[in-house]
Amino acid sequence: MMVMQIEIGVRIKTTKAGQMAPRETYDFYVATDGDDGAAGTALAPFASLTRLASAMQIVASGTTQTALVRSGAYTDDQFNPFTLGKSRLRIELTFEKGCTLSGGNKTEKGYNSGINASSGWIIIIHGNGLIVSNYASGSGNGISASGNGQIYVYDSTVQDCVDGF
Repeated sequence: MMVMQIEIGVRIKTTKAGQMAPRETYDFYVATDGDDGAAGTALAPFASLTRLASAMQIVASGTTQTALVRSGAYTDDQFNPFTLGKSRLRIELTFEKGCTLSGGNKTEKGYNSGINASSGWIIIIHGNGLIVSNYASGSGNGISASGNGQIYVYDSTVQDCVDGF
C-alpha cells in the first residue's frame, strides 16, 4: 500500500505505509461523546477539534503537542490553530480508524478548511483512514497550509472539497 505524504507548498512524495506504533499517552484527547468544557484528558476528552485547537494556545512556541482523536463523525468542525497567535508549534494528530471530518453547512459557519496550518505551524496527521469532506466555502480546502505552515498527511482521504489540499 502506498501513502501520499504531502508537505504543502514544498513537495509531494510517496512512501510505503508503515504501521505506526501507538503512543501510550497523548497530551489531549477528543471524542464525539466528549465535552468541550472538559479537561481534554483520556477520561474527560474534548468534543471538538475546534476546542482542541484553542487548548493548544497555552503551550510555548517550539514545542510538540500530541492528540488522539477517537473514532466518530466530527461535523461542522475544524482544526485551525493559526488563530491562536503562536508559531513553530509542532502538532501530531492521530485519528483512530473510523474518523470522519465534515464541513457540514460550511457557508453558514464560515469553515473553509477542515485542518489548517499557518504562521509556521507544523501539523502531522496520522489518519488511519481519516476522511475529510464537504469543505466548499471560500477556498474550500479539506486540508490546507499557508504562511509558512506545513502539513504531513498519512493514510487520509479528502473528498468533496473545492481544492482538496
